[in-house]
Amino acid sequence: MSARGPSAEEAARKRRAGEQMRADRQALLASSPFLGVLAMRLDLVPVIDSRVPTALTDGYAVFAHADFWLGLSEAGRLFVLGHEIWHCALQHLARRMGREPRCWNLAVDHEVNDLLRGEGFQPLAGTVHLRALRGANAEQAYEALRDRAQVPERDPAVADLHEPPGPDPSAAVQDPDYAPRADADVWRRWDAWTRAAAQQCRAAGTLPGWLEARVAAAGPPSVPWQRHLQRFIQQVRGGGTQWLPPSRRHWARGLYLPSRRTQRLDLAVAVDTSGSTVNDWPQFRAELGGILRACDDYRLRLLQHDTRVVDDRIYTPSRPLPAKLPVSGAGGTDLRAPFEHLAEDPPTVLVVMTDGRGPIPAHPPKYPVLWALTAGETWRGRPEWGQVVRMR
Repeated sequence: MSARGPSAEEAARKRRAGEQMRADRQALLASSPFLGVLAMRLDLVPVIDSRVPTALTDGYAVFAHADFWLGLSEAGRLFVLGHEIWHCALQHLARRMGREPRCWNLAVDHEVNDLLRGEGFQPLAGTVHLRALRGANAEQAYEALRDRAQVPERDPAVADLHEPPGPDPSAAVQDPDYAPRADADVWRRWDAWTRAAAQQCRAAGTLPGWLEARVAAAGPPSVPWQRHLQRFIQQVRGGGTQWLPPSRRHWARGLYLPSRRTQRLDLAVAVDTSGSTVNDWPQFRAELGGILRACDDYRLRLLQHDTRVVDDRIYTPSRPLPAKLPVSGAGGTDLRAPFEHLAEDPPTVLVVMTDGRGPIPAHPPKYPVLWALTAGETWRGRPEWGQVVRMR
């Protein structure tokens, strides 16, 4: 039996579903401006197709079976639309890497649904939410699920598709409007779109509180940075004490003590902002503060990276690190990226803050490197060069 396209009656249902999807996008813009702004980046495409029982996204569009969409309540439709948008914003398809598909599908659904619940969305009955893993991102949920003897099943009646199905001769109804695109570059665009949406909502005062909390400072550092950095600088250019200029940190007490430096510290810090380190970002911000407090004068080149460098900025005493640091990334992990980025303009010292869950350069650079490893993590291929400290 050959496949057929939608009938006239099914085409009418598609039109109703399309009108409803566009109205739902406007409702989302009013109730959740951050997600609503991102929704404007997606085409909304209702289909009648045997291959698409619920909904899916390819990064360019949200495809939804018309009957599935029309059968949902308003709260349910907003939940599904928000769910697909978060898959795009968090670049879940790109973050999978070589992970086992079943556990990864559960993990990304948990991450998305946990965020939506936190924002007050009403989830569909039967959707994935692992109460014991509240607050966990996809990578953390994946590791927890892999350790379980049994993992839950996704309910096919409400679960979206994470891999857009392609041609299938056995599919009875095939809608020509269902035409997903296979383009890995779209996820790089989503990185920029998500940051732009956050900036727009921050300016309007509508940025979600959880997102603000991710980038706020988180108390004192756990690493004695002054000791580590001084040792590194001495390796490169020698150290020692000098009286001119005196140390500025003691001026308020009327004390003129020697400065523990020979010149301004030219330092680079590469912060791993991949999806697996989301919960470590506040700690990274605290450690950055500790690094800068260890220096009287500095030029900090701060790199944020996941599989590539996504942000590169310079901070100095006259342009200090902000209390709330905008964070970019949340994709996969490639610890070679900052070294490649710095190849043409090498720093005096490089500090890499990471959980170590990514490939590293095969050979060391000509400058000293300090790997600052998150607590509780172990290297997957520990480098034979550089020094390692562990954050508490």
